Amino acid sequence: MDAPTSTPRRIIDCDVHCNPNLESPDGLTPYIPEQYRTAMALHMAGSPGHGFGHPNGRVHRPDCDYHSREGFERDHLDRYGITYAVLQPQPCMDYSLKHNIDIGTMLCSAGNDWLIDAYLSASPRYLGSICVNMNDPAGAVREIERLGDHPQMVQILAPGEAHFLYGHRYYHPIYEAC
Repeated sequence: MDAPTSTPRRIIDCDVHCNPNLESPDGLTPYIPEQYRTAMALHMAGSPGHGFGHPNGRVHRPDCDYHSREGFERDHLDRYGITYAVLQPQPCMDYSLKHNIDIGTMLCSAGNDWLIDAYLSASPRYLGSICVNMNDPAGAVREIERLGDHPQMVQILAPGEAHFLYGHRYYHPIYEAC
């Protein structure tokens, strides 16, 4: 009887928050259509307040340089032998609570496009989460259909906050699209 062959273990970090520098030219701004930039500058997005914050004031590991992709790869992926990092674009976490639903949906699309350009196109080690505005089921379905076939998009990111509990039938069209 032959000895079983061993396959190398793959470690997948499935909860990696990445955050574009929103003020820099390589942040989300290039992905936001001009009419929405104007609306946001006029504070028409209707940003919600926030609930409880992270006890450390951040969601990133303190021993890792998250300010550059190279620093992240060195300090996190390479150091701990992580094969894949499933990324969640951090700004998208509250887009479902924008009072202006169109702006929330557009920001999800902008965050997804930024994620593809800034990370997924840079390395096959990066996998993505399609961020959707849960309070715009039709828009969420369009975003899932738009990016669902991307080979590095592996999950849907339902932000942690919404107006209804996620078991509500209001969200069924999104779950069907998933």
